Amino acid sequence: MSLSEYEKLRPNELLMWRGIEWACANAFSQFSMGANHRFLRHFGGTPTPIIRYRMDRSFLRRHDLKENVIALGGRIVRKMPDPAEVHIRKLLGREIQPGW
Repeated sequence: MSLSEYEKLRPNELLMWRGIEWACANAFSQFSMGANHRFLRHFGGTPTPIIRYRMDRSFLRRHDLKENVIALGGRIVRKMPDPAEVHIRKLLGREIQPGW
């Protein structure tokens, strides 16, 4: 997270890039950024799936249902043209850079 007046300098991207440079300099064969969203996919590389096991024992499996609805919404929004996606993300309070 950056102060809004410094966002034009893209400090988050620089920090991630320095981490990648450090990993390469220290002969790391893999570098996990901890997720697989647009910001991180922007850096390239091959996403590696993570397997997790969980049993939802809530009433009507509401945790699984919520997770599935959010995933479906994300897939739909990602398929939209950039201007529409940016507008929807602004409405939801999840702004992104256009073209990511």
